[in-house]
Amino acid sequence: MSAMAAHHTRPGSATPTVRSGEDDPLGIGKAISAATQVSVGAGLWLLTLAGLVGAATAALIMLSRYRAAAR
Repeated sequence: MSAMAAHHTRPGSATPTVRSGEDDPLGIGKAISAATQVSVGAGLWLLTLAGLVGAATAALIMLSRYRAAAR
């Protein structure tokens, strides 16, 4: 089996799970895959927006100090 795990879908489920194989003889990857679900919620979008606003603000502050020092 290659380094990439084979995926399949359980009957009645739309989420793929990882089959245990040579790379995962104890089935730990399969258990973790079944136990975790990741979705992008409003909080992650707000965090991303806050980071972009912070980066833009820092850039504007640095630009204004550079212009003030050049005068």
